[in-house]
Amino acid sequence: MLTSRWRCRTWLAYGVMMVLVFLPDTEGCVCLSSHPQEHYCSAHFVALVKVKKEGKSDGMAPSYQIRLKKEFKMSEKARQALSHGLIWTPAGDDVCGVKFNNTKYLITGRVIGEKAWVWRCNFVQEWSTLSRKQRKGFRKLYHQGCQCKVRMPRPFRSSRERYCLWDTADEGKDDCQSLYTMCVPNHRENKGCIWSRNRRYRKCMKDRQKKKELEREHEP
Repeated sequence: MLTSRWRCRTWLAYGVMMVLVFLPDTEGCVCLSSHPQEHYCSAHFVALVKVKKEGKSDGMAPSYQIRLKKEFKMSEKARQALSHGLIWTPAGDDVCGVKFNNTKYLITGRVIGEKAWVWRCNFVQEWSTLSRKQRKGFRKLYHQGCQCKVRMPRPFRSSRERYCLWDTADEGKDDCQSLYTMCVPNHRENKGCIWSRNRRYRKCMKDRQKKKELEREHEP
């Protein structure tokens, strides 16, 4: 009876999480864009893992066997869940499941019941594809900015919230603010939050501006 009740609570929590994290869409999985720093700050765990092979299934979701290489953020509950050497993901693209390859990944995720879950809407990326600034951010910098938020540019945003505007969101190689910087408290003025400045970020923004100017010159 206790086992049955525990399973009911686990799947109820799983269902609630699916509703909260994903936007329903007739075409399948749809995720809101989120800066790597936001992924770090909202996750139960952030880790570098080596995916070995597909593991067991509980009949509703598959798992993958992993080797935990490094912990970058980890609650005790998450550490216990990952001690089994498994991560779980929904079955199928339409419910935001992740198909892993046999390589190293930077993953963020959440714990439901006693399982470590990873969805496509989490930050899940092959370690080799991260920029050097992103790797450093996950290792030791993003946690410094968790009191700030990274928000998409929209009108009528609350002036009370401490945030940085993500002006370069979804611009691929030109997404300078995702690839090369982080949002931190503005200690110099003792208010608000600002993008951390560094040489690589400034160069990316300068190149991005030149590209946009050239595009405008060639507009009809």
